[in-house]
Amino acid sequence: ASIAPQLRYWYVFFRPFPDICVDPALRWVLRRDTVEEGEAVNVELGLRNLLSTSTPDSVEVLFLVQKASGSWDTIGWQRYPPLAGSDTTVVRYSFSSVGLGGPNRLRIVANPRPLFGERTFLNNRWEAAFFVSTDRINPVVDVLFDGVRIQNGDIVAPKPTITIEVKDENRFLALDDTGSVIVRLRPASDRGLGERISYSSGRLTFTPARLPDNRARVEFRPDQLDNGEYVLSVEAFDKKRNRSGAQPYEVQFRVINESTVSYVVNYPNPFSTSTRFYYELTGAVVPEVFQIHIYTLSGRLVKVIDLKALGEVRIGRHLTSYAWDGTDEYGDRLANGVYLYRTVMKMPGGQAVERREEGLSDYFKGGWGKMVLMR
Repeated sequence: ASIAPQLRYWYVFFRPFPDICVDPALRWVLRRDTVEEGEAVNVELGLRNLLSTSTPDSVEVLFLVQKASGSWDTIGWQRYPPLAGSDTTVVRYSFSSVGLGGPNRLRIVANPRPLFGERTFLNNRWEAAFFVSTDRINPVVDVLFDGVRIQNGDIVAPKPTITIEVKDENRFLALDDTGSVIVRLRPASDRGLGERISYSSGRLTFTPARLPDNRARVEFRPDQLDNGEYVLSVEAFDKKRNRSGAQPYEVQFRVINESTVSYVVNYPNPFSTSTRFYYELTGAVVPEVFQIHIYTLSGRLVKVIDLKALGEVRIGRHLTSYAWDGTDEYGDRLANGVYLYRTVMKMPGGQAVERREEGLSDYFKGGWGKMVLMR
């Protein structure tokens, strides 16, 4: 019979394992579980080594998002220094919410590959839900001609500076691309789309938005325009390709190159507390002097209103923001009654300016108008 050998020694070799676990009790922050599309999603999560053995390598952390469609997409990796036995650390990560409209689920996995063995991998994962509000609001377009918002059919300078402002409510997806603003110009008689103005032409200047005020600006300086009526068309898109409207914004305007001025009329007339002045000025330059002189019926000058000094002179149809309150040069209130007025103008270089009737000649005699003050 065989005899079993005697066992003199028994050696057990043991290499201790670390055990990394996610620990939301240590740290868990999901700043705003509902965010606007484009806003950053910021998360913080605690990691703890449950055992006394240090990790032999750095600790990797994987971040995944499950979209509303159900698919899981890797959005990033981070690597942290080796974690000593019984030590802790905090994972901090930020990612964009662009393209994540609707309900989502975030998954965070420590040591996913893995780079080293652990006692168990069951405690290496953490999940949380968050919601992204999809951007469906259209941007808003505003257009100014030489700093003024015009109405259809208004007269403008032959070489106006046209400022186009596009405002979007999204505070995170900046309007920073020239492709977001399309500018076209055509004669009013042309029923087509008109010429699309290229940014490379030098006539368009784009100023991108600076968040959080998501407001982009385009300055359009056309070449000198011939006499006639034109249509400016503007279409804008935000970063999610929401259009500024179902149809492009359009405004029709008129150009007259000759220097002309209509009669200046006051409104209202008669007036009791104040009256403003309306005129139409055409051409490429504004007068050096543009004044309204007001007289009593006896011919005494009681008031000089310098519209140029007040900044009230511009090309086009204009109702002044300045309102005369019926006082004289010294601020004393004038008596009720009828007053005469005339316009005094001087163009640069002695250039002539033609008077345009515009159906107002019946209200003037020899260039003099009449206003009635009734307190």
